[in-house]
Amino acid sequence: MAKLIFTSHYMKGALPAHLQHYVKYIATREGVEQLDDTKEFLSATKNQKKLIQRLVKDFPESKKLLEYEDYLVHDTRRNASAFIQQVMDSYVALSEKRENYVNYIGSRPGVEHISGHGLFTDAGVPVVLSQVQQEVANHKGAVWTHVVSLRREDAIRLGYDNGKAWQALLRSKRAMFCKEMKIDSKNLKWYAAFHNESHHPHVHIMVYSKNEKEGYLSKKAIENMRSEFMHDIFRQEFLHIYEAQKVSRDKLMMRTEAVLNRLNNVEGNDYPPQLLEDLQLLSKRLSRTSGKKVYGYLKADVKQLVNRIVDQIAEVDEVKEAYSLWKEWQFAVDEMYGGTQDEIRVLSSEKKLKRVKNLVIESALVMNHEGGGEPERTGDGVWLRTAQTAAATSAARLLKEISKMFEGELRKPYHQQNSIDRKRRRAIRQKREALGQKSDDTMESQI
Repeated sequence: MAKLIFTSHYMKGALPAHLQHYVKYIATREGVEQLDDTKEFLSATKNQKKLIQRLVKDFPESKKLLEYEDYLVHDTRRNASAFIQQVMDSYVALSEKRENYVNYIGSRPGVEHISGHGLFTDAGVPVVLSQVQQEVANHKGAVWTHVVSLRREDAIRLGYDNGKAWQALLRSKRAMFCKEMKIDSKNLKWYAAFHNESHHPHVHIMVYSKNEKEGYLSKKAIENMRSEFMHDIFRQEFLHIYEAQKVSRDKLMMRTEAVLNRLNNVEGNDYPPQLLEDLQLLSKRLSRTSGKKVYGYLKADVKQLVNRIVDQIAEVDEVKEAYSLWKEWQFAVDEMYGGTQDEIRVLSSEKKLKRVKNLVIESALVMNHEGGGEPERTGDGVWLRTAQTAAATSAARLLKEISKMFEGELRKPYHQQNSIDRKRRRAIRQKREALGQKSDDTMESQI
């Protein structure tokens, strides 16, 4: 179940007439906000149920609201009323005139007043309700409306059960609004109000640009903003999860490398023959592959081979244990966003563990480099290097060490490479002159 709900809509152009009927009904119906303690736990009325059916039909996204989840679990009058009210909060922007919407979020019952009304914006900027109403009403461009909602228990525990906390949070999000909504900072306008509802405290936000042609909000941007709010509000919980997940990820990488090293050193006789054969096949394919040898640059069929190897390695006991632990922490992250554990996942499909694929590729490249010649296959299906291959490998390593020695000599300072002193050079020159030979000035100057 999601910890936080974030919805986004915008107002622009004509508004459907039937939506106005919803607002009128919800705003005027007796008992919607005034259920007493003796009736609020009774089953929802027929009118409430009928209205909720219409709401979820016309607004499918409303099924994601926390209030709807509560209503499905316990269809009481209280939960029905809370859901109807929240739909009005989340979708009233689509069914009310703009100036009325500003008045609604700034002065409706339950709003926390900061300066005679509930609206606030950037620090030091005065907010006059009537002026904001006219400003928004006369704006010809799009005006986006967002709602961020928490459960009461989370709001109390994390300190977001008051307007001051939300005011401080939203004032820190100016850069986020600019980036995700494609609005220049000098043109950004936003207003918000905190509604301290009993079940789900939430905040309404209006955002638009002074430049009426500016501003764009994609589904990806909505998810980015939701994620940023989540990570700010639930910072400590995410920190704990990510730290534990990093430990499990490091353990997974270490155990994967250990398995690959044993395979490369021909110590993997207890591994499935198919795994060894596929790794050897990958080694051959990479030897005939040009360009950058990392997963993202490989051809589709080579990627499929890498994925197959990764999933086979994931079945090795020590790797399987580490991967299971990592998945538990990943599920903890998913649950924060309302995900479930029903999805069947394999190691090769984990985007956050792409490093495993490149470890397999690196191992195959090492195998190809050390293999030299055609490997010899035993009846058990295990690839063994021939004596000729081993000798070639040793010779290659020896040449590498020798090259390092010469490289070290070349890197020595000039005065260390030429250690013959002046007296020695003078003696050689005098001996040549005594024998009637010309002095080799060229060699001397080089020395």
